[in-house]
This record gives sequence, C-alpha cells and structure tokens, in this order.
Amino acid sequence: MHRNSWECVEKWRVERSMHRISRRITEKWCVEHSMHRISSKITEKKRVEHSMHHVHVCVRVHKSSQIAYSTIIDFLNFSKN
Repeated sequence: MHRNSWECVEKWRVERSMHRISRRITEKWCVEHSMHRISSKITEKKRVEHSMHHVHVCVRVHKSSQIAYSTIIDFLNFSKN
C-alpha cells in the first residue's frame, strides 16, 4: 500500500513539473510571438518613415525644380523686355 501511494505522489510530481514546463514553453512562445509582432511593427514603421522621407525628398526636388523653372521663365520674360 505504501509503495502505491508513493508512486501516486511521484506521478503527481512528474505531472505537475510537466505542467510547469509546458506553461513555461507557452509563456516563452507568447513572449517570442509578441516580440515578433513588435519587431514587425517596428519594421513596418521604418518602411513607412522611409517612404515618407522619399516622398518628402521628391516633393522638395519637385518644388525646387518648379522654382528654378519659374525663375528661368521670369528671367527670359525680363530679357525680352
């Protein structure tokens, strides 16, 4: 009888530690998954910022070329007079 109860206790300990290990693995997976999601968001944010920077540069170049163009037109018009 004593041996049986000892085996039950041992079985219970093993199951409990397996449950703890399983929970830690799940927690680790949750943390890794969250980190991956955060990392994806950071990458996406960088990509958007890079695109915005590119758009901003294009707008600046476009504006400066418009200014240069209108300056040339003004100069040509002024030269005619």
